[in-house]
Amino acid sequence: MVASNRRLPLSGADVCLLALDRHMVRGPGLRGTSRVRTGRNIVQLVVECQGTLPQERIDAAIARFVEYAPWPLARLRRAFPWSAPFWEAPATPQAAPRVTMHEIGSGDAPLQEVLEQRLNTPLDPHAGTPVRFDVIDQGKTSHFVQTWFHPLMDPRGAETLTLHLNHLDENAQVADPWPDGVPSFVPPPQAGTRLERLRLASKGRRYLDSFRATPPTSPGGHATRSQAQSFRFKRCSFRDSGTASRAQKEMTWRLALVGRILRRVWQRHGIPEVPYLLPVSVDLRKKGEAGPVFSNHLSLHFPQFDPNAEIDAINNELRKQMFESLRHGQLEATRAAMNFIRPLPLPLLAWRMALSSRGELCSFNFADTGEYSGATETLFGCPIVNSYHLPTVTPKPGIGIFLNSCGQNQNIVVTWLDGIVGADEIDDLIAEIGKGLGWVPQPVGEHVQ
Repeated sequence: MVASNRRLPLSGADVCLLALDRHMVRGPGLRGTSRVRTGRNIVQLVVECQGTLPQERIDAAIARFVEYAPWPLARLRRAFPWSAPFWEAPATPQAAPRVTMHEIGSGDAPLQEVLEQRLNTPLDPHAGTPVRFDVIDQGKTSHFVQTWFHPLMDPRGAETLTLHLNHLDENAQVADPWPDGVPSFVPPPQAGTRLERLRLASKGRRYLDSFRATPPTSPGGHATRSQAQSFRFKRCSFRDSGTASRAQKEMTWRLALVGRILRRVWQRHGIPEVPYLLPVSVDLRKKGEAGPVFSNHLSLHFPQFDPNAEIDAINNELRKQMFESLRHGQLEATRAAMNFIRPLPLPLLAWRMALSSRGELCSFNFADTGEYSGATETLFGCPIVNSYHLPTVTPKPGIGIFLNSCGQNQNIVVTWLDGIVGADEIDDLIAEIGKGLGWVPQPVGEHVQ
């Protein structure tokens, strides 16, 4: 079966992420047929398994998947400058992306070196495939790594893609791997008439413009180094001690804790302390369903808070803001607003997204993705022991904190632009966040299943 529609329109969230890519590397705008070839807005999903992952089986599963959904082979296109961008699948059958194998020594240092190298290798969405696959073999363990251009899909989509690849591997000898119907790999369009969506978009636009009154500050906005630096990351695994209260397991409380701890970075670097502003992605998939793979199926909520307040006070304020956002339909309005700006030229959209004269987009990046949603205990026959995702960050803010969990493993991932903060500061941040969450560091190389 080959997909009949060769074009996949980018959602409003996809286009905003495409505009963020312009903040990664300064380059020419989209005028006429000229294109920005950057591809620095990248995300990785790492799934660690026991044993050696079989390259041939993974290649076969990927090849079979693109017969149903060709978007891993697509290129980014615009029909003309003021039209919405889209992914265009090849007109003729092409070879599917193949897995690149890496055999390295044991330990976190060799693994981090390979992951950082792949994270810092751009993916040109116009000339090459927007996703690549790697297997990093460390003998007793191996890692299945997806690295993709962020406008293609979100982390949940990548987890679902892993689930589909594993399903195809398990049903390699079955003629029809989905006898109850092929799942939908792309999200449905936003409901409502065009007039209704236009009214929602106007409401969402007013909401987004309201943040210009108090622009954010960030470590990246006050750094003296060039923007053309490499991305770094640090990941530490913990186990839950069971001492955290129910409230302390909520996303808002975790965000309040991270904000309070990051305040010291602002103080140490002499950054003006204004209320934090950051985008929080809200997954629009139905609970309990895998949902679509491609496109960023999400809306954005923009919490603001004073990092000098007490954690409980910050948590109460964040919960209130989220409640008000849901009550007033702000998530759907923001989604509609993003959808209506899709035809804008990327230079104009990127300029509109900068909220301060220094070019800050937010104070810092944050995500609490919760439990790994692969919904399987094995991957290509190997037991899964851990999983986490690694996004790059824009130069302003220049730093992001990401919480991931897989089974009983609790992961804290920090990504930053080299030179924005020191490695010792990152170690202190991770240790303080883990302690504040009631997590206990795991010995290196140990995972809880």
